Amino acid sequence: MKKHLNRRAKVTALCLLLLACLALTACYVPPDDTGTGNNNNPNGNSAARFETATPAPSPTPSPTPTASPTPATIYVEVTNPPAQSTNGYSGWTTTTTDNPNNTTNYQPVVTNPPVVTNAPATNTPSPTPVETLRKGSKGEAVRQLQQQLKTLGYYSGTVDGDYGDGTVAAVKAFQKANRLTDDGVAGEKTQKALFSGTAVAATATPKTTATPKVTNTPKPTATPKTNIYLEPGNSGANVKKLQQQLIDLGYLSGSVTGYYRGATEYAVIAFQKRNNLDADGKAGPKTLEKLYSGTAKKASQLAATIGETLYQGESGDGVRAMQRRLKELGYLTGNVDGSYGPATASALERFQASHGHKVDGSRATGDDLEALYSSNAVRAGESGGIDDDSGDSYYANASTETLTQGMVSSDVKQMQNRLKELGYYTGPVNGEYDSATVTAVMAFQTSRNLDSDGKAGTSTLTALYDENYTVTYSTLKKGSKGSKVLNLQQALYEFGYYTGAVDGSYGDGTVEAVRAFQSRNGLKVSGVADNETQTVLYSSNALEAAEVASGFDALEYGDSGEDVLEMKDVLLQLGYAPSSNNDKYDSKTEAAVRLFQERNGLTVDGVAGPATLKKLYSENAIAAE
Repeated sequence: MKKHLNRRAKVTALCLLLLACLALTACYVPPDDTGTGNNNNPNGNSAARFETATPAPSPTPSPTPTASPTPATIYVEVTNPPAQSTNGYSGWTTTTTDNPNNTTNYQPVVTNPPVVTNAPATNTPSPTPVETLRKGSKGEAVRQLQQQLKTLGYYSGTVDGDYGDGTVAAVKAFQKANRLTDDGVAGEKTQKALFSGTAVAATATPKTTATPKVTNTPKPTATPKTNIYLEPGNSGANVKKLQQQLIDLGYLSGSVTGYYRGATEYAVIAFQKRNNLDADGKAGPKTLEKLYSGTAKKASQLAATIGETLYQGESGDGVRAMQRRLKELGYLTGNVDGSYGPATASALERFQASHGHKVDGSRATGDDLEALYSSNAVRAGESGGIDDDSGDSYYANASTETLTQGMVSSDVKQMQNRLKELGYYTGPVNGEYDSATVTAVMAFQTSRNLDSDGKAGTSTLTALYDENYTVTYSTLKKGSKGSKVLNLQQALYEFGYYTGAVDGSYGDGTVEAVRAFQSRNGLKVSGVADNETQTVLYSSNALEAAEVASGFDALEYGDSGEDVLEMKDVLLQLGYAPSSNNDKYDSKTEAAVRLFQERNGLTVDGVAGPATLKKLYSENAIAAE
């Protein structure tokens, strides 16, 4: 009996041990054993027994959401089990996570799933929207925009983080080249295209299916010349480059005109003062060299406006610049606040009356602004001017006092304006009765059968200001000479068609220039300057030569540099030059240019002017025989 009791005690102890083991398995399930199999595990995995182990420190709970748990099922192998008791299994057991043979000695035990605390939802951050940049924007985003535009060749101004007119123009050019809406505003689409690896650069040229005869093409933006001298009265491509750089640096606003007049002069003076140069309003080599350098100082405030009209009710830097100048000249007594109100309109009316302009204070035209910024602008209270309150012609009260060479006055300026309007005068409207003004007066007198003495007396001025006078130009052709031919050549030169000497002699060069002008302006191409041709030439609707608008500059004997080297390379490919191993425009280069001009029906002068360069870089350039 005692022996039986001892055996029962042992069985009870084993059962208690089994229950303890089962409780432990609810908290810890060992990983599958990867060792070799044994007789008790048909799957080939060793059946691990429960062992006592030091638990690892509990890690700090992670906020990462826990997946919904699946109740864990373990199978307990009962080795030689005795009869199942009411308390569960008895006998020696081992555990495994599966029951490969579905045998009865593997009994399933489902442990209680662990309690999972729901982690707080993590919101995915929305992408930061691209900031839209436009005129007036400032900061690092603008600076990066400018730098990328500069890298791609669209922007030549200072990378200063200030979204001004130069940046607007560069963005427009980029948008146009990349087939985006060219509004000058850098929105999300524009910025993505700009900073992408597929952005079209300014120097890129469209592919063509036809094989061109010449592979080299001129650069769209030639390096500005600094060894020249520009002053009021000049015009053309070099003046355009000057104005664009002044716009980029903040001295000018508006659009380039190509005419060096009052606003450009005033802006140059402002640039010269800010950069410690001699402030004379003339852009000589020193001024140009500094202007196009990387050390040029940007304007602290806008100096002048060109190429646009300001209207009453507007506000901004352009209005503020106009107010400063009106105040400087004594016409405005109110505040310079950038708001075009009644006081500004009244001041403008007084200025317009003093300069013989149509009196309309509600708008400041381009001519008003050019006169306002001119160094010859008449100060308030000085002599000159016509009031237009009566509604009559603004020339109605023009002076009839005899005007002669050497005089400087507002009456002379008014006369120059009228002569320019009628096409007789092409020089600067500065109030100085110089030799160019004398020539223009003589040309007008001849057309009206007056004494051609170059003096503007009562008869001349009365005829000049006659509103019913219609200009009829006499026909000029090869062999013609005189002041009319001189005026014709000067006008053709300013528009980029004529590159010869302005000498009053109608030769082959003038014929070719007239033909080019007629072709560009939709006129009958004859080379003869008839009334229709001259009427268009002296009007405000005359078109510049296409090559001038494209930025071609003349190259001639003595020049050197990359442009000359490129030209010589093209001449070599066409068979006109023996080599292009240097960048000098020497006698051999001049001879090659002459041969090219002769072969291509151009004026043979050895100078690679706009017409010659345009033909040279075109696909229909004729090669040497």
